[in-house]
Amino acid sequence: MPSETDQAPPRETMAPSRAALRRAALAAIIVGVITAAASAVALVKGDTGVAASVLPYTLLLVGVWMVSRGNLPVVVLVAYLIGPAPADNLLPQVFIFPVTDYALRPRDMFFVADLVLLAALAILAVRGRAGSDSNADATAPDHRWLRWWCAGLALLAVYPVVIGAWFGAGQSIPAVIQGATMPLRGIAVAGLIAMWLRWRSWEATLRDLARTFVVTGVLLALAAVGALLLAHLAAPGQNQYSLLGYPLVVDRRPALPGWGNNILSNYLCVCVAILMILRRRMGWKPPVVFVTATALLLGLVFTEMRTAMLVSLLIIGATIV
Repeated sequence: MPSETDQAPPRETMAPSRAALRRAALAAIIVGVITAAASAVALVKGDTGVAASVLPYTLLLVGVWMVSRGNLPVVVLVAYLIGPAPADNLLPQVFIFPVTDYALRPRDMFFVADLVLLAALAILAVRGRAGSDSNADATAPDHRWLRWWCAGLALLAVYPVVIGAWFGAGQSIPAVIQGATMPLRGIAVAGLIAMWLRWRSWEATLRDLARTFVVTGVLLALAAVGALLLAHLAAPGQNQYSLLGYPLVVDRRPALPGWGNNILSNYLCVCVAILMILRRRMGWKPPVVFVTATALLLGLVFTEMRTAMLVSLLIIGATIV
């Protein structure tokens, strides 16, 4: 039997008003116009792959919004984790290192998911003014820990600016700011979850976030295996393979767009930890947990990162025993 904290908020607090629907429609129109304009600019520049990625990106977010019934933290996480990476090239890019660097290439200063995060924060801010905190969960973690967490992230955001501006190897100011965006994203996501807890219980929020992390991890693991299989069929015996100008395999290891091999292996290891530690709170049956863990471990095997694989096996063994 589900606990009281797992229950969804009362229907009347979840049902959108006409004013809310009008605001959502207006926001969708504005985002659509901006996205269309950015896509047109990409087409003029000849970046057809970038422009073509906008439609699947939009369809992905709309689909997740509908399936999750407007769960904003889930939509934001999906946008960051498995949103088509080429769409990020619609936004300004910067050069991290001096122009004399032989491996110079532009980096995304911001992600399209950043816009999704800002939109989600704006929606919850507007909702907070019109709504109430009647569904706040008393079992939620102490917000003092959240403040300490955000303070630590703020220090991490200041570090690259100070070090890069005064002691860096010739980085530009935009490049230094780019290094500070990741901790700032962490602060914004923490704020989003804190605001979301006004309408959903902590148990339900934790369950939804854990499921999102694990499911996206499985999709990435399967994508990594699929990339290696595609490379084997399309370019047998080759160490590198690219599709539409984006590398999928480098040194016979998966190199999914937006995901380096090391980062992917670390993320899959984190997904294994989330799955095994929170499997009861996630509400999945043992066969589902077994199949999911197998898929994550399969992806880890093909990344060939032994440390991540060993840590994952230790986590599985420790949580089972």
